[in-house]
Amino acid sequence: MRNLLKTALSLGLSMASGLLPPSYAQPPPTREQVQAELSRVGQDVWHASLSSDLNAQLYQTWMAAETAFYKGDYATAMKKLERADAMARKGPNDYGD
Repeated sequence: MRNLLKTALSLGLSMASGLLPPSYAQPPPTREQVQAELSRVGQDVWHASLSSDLNAQLYQTWMAAETAFYKGDYATAMKKLERADAMARKGPNDYGD
C-alpha cells in the first residue's frame, strides 16, 4: 500500500512539474497504410449500402475519414476509419475479412 502511495505521489508531482514519463505511442500512420485501410473499409461501407444497412453516422464518418486523408491528416483519417469499420461490422450483413 505504501509503494502504491509513493507511485501515485511521484506521478502526480511529475505531471504537475511537466516532466512526464516517456509515452510509448505508435508512430503516425503512413499514407500507404491509410490508403489500404480506406480501400478495405470502403468495401464494408459499400456492402452496407447494398444491404440497406448504411446509416447516416457510418456514411458521415467514412466521408470525414476520406476528407482527412485527402487533406494529408493521416492520423485523423485512420481514427475515423477505425470508427467507421467498427460501425460497419455491427451491421447484420458483415462480409468479414
